[in-house]
Amino acid sequence: MYLNLLKILFAISGILFVILFSIRAFGKFQDLGKLSPFVSSIAIFLLLNELFAIILVCVVPGMINKLVIILFALSPFLIGKIVTYKKLKFYSIIQILCVILSIGFVALI
Repeated sequence: MYLNLLKILFAISGILFVILFSIRAFGKFQDLGKLSPFVSSIAIFLLLNELFAIILVCVVPGMINKLVIILFALSPFLIGKIVTYKKLKFYSIIQILCVILSIGFVALI
């Protein structure tokens, strides 16, 4: 029961992160005063997603499942370390795909 609840919370936080991150990465903001709270909300949903991933690692069965979840949880940070301004949109797409894949993987286990 707790595992299913964790999966749902992980999926919700991941989906909200993907939606908000997509809007930020591919949208144009006219009023920069509204950008700061928007970016803060993206960070909150990423934090929640990472937190639920860490909790999932503790309760999900199987070492391979744990390793894959950790890899997906670390992927936004690993990708963020290699991103360059010239290829920002490309790496943003990769980050979005990693989060979507992690949601799919967790849903399947």
